[in-house]
Amino acid sequence: MKIFQLHPTLLCHQGCVWCPYLGLHEDKEIPLAEIQKQLWRYRDSCDILKISGGGSPLLYSAFDALLFLARQAGYKIYLQTENNPRLNDFVCGYCHDIRVSFGDGVPFSPPMIPVDGFSYVVSRSPDYENLNALIDYALAHQQYVRVTQDDTDLANIPTIEEIKASLDVDLNTIEAGTSEAGRLSGLGFNLRFWDALDYHQGKNPCPCYDSPLLTPLGWFPCCKTHVAKGLVAGYNQTMALGVEYPRTPYDGRGCSRCYY
Repeated sequence: MKIFQLHPTLLCHQGCVWCPYLGLHEDKEIPLAEIQKQLWRYRDSCDILKISGGGSPLLYSAFDALLFLARQAGYKIYLQTENNPRLNDFVCGYCHDIRVSFGDGVPFSPPMIPVDGFSYVVSRSPDYENLNALIDYALAHQQYVRVTQDDTDLANIPTIEEIKASLDVDLNTIEAGTSEAGRLSGLGFNLRFWDALDYHQGKNPCPCYDSPLLTPLGWFPCCKTHVAKGLVAGYNQTMALGVEYPRTPYDGRGCSRCYY
């Protein structure tokens, strides 16, 4: 199972302090005709279209048309987005899975429509009351939760042990080396932790060969490589594909470490 990851726009109004894309948000998007071409080009090799950002995917100017084209091409659609009034019944009807993102500084509020799960980012100043409120809601509605730390501030974020000790329930840790496809296929109703510290220490690498990413800036091997240069010393520019994915095969073996 391979995943076509899509960031259709860089536009976002949230301003989350833990967002690795801060400073990159702009009114720049992929033309719908280009997305349509790529969807049909890779429909035989990719089973899932994961739409997220970069920017807020719901701010993409042709978002409804994008959902229609993806369904027409035969993809299962996984959407990750912030809690937004544009998250409506029409969107719900097209998506196989909808995950809503929160984090410290973004107060939890129930989505306007039923969703499948949530993400939460813990920062250097954890708001465990906010996180526990989200987890309580998810448990009551049988939705999954994935928790991780702010990977733009690795020197100051709490450890997994510190976070777990401050929660009302226990979280399962996602196993090292679990790919994006493996994480999506194993969602179900569960509470899971993705340890950003292990990720950057090379203990929990994410095989990226099953999830190429198309953004307004071009093709990339994984979902954060195109912002890593501003975050990680020694970033290797060759990690950015810059051309259409099949012309530069990329399977992760060129990574000296994970730059997620």
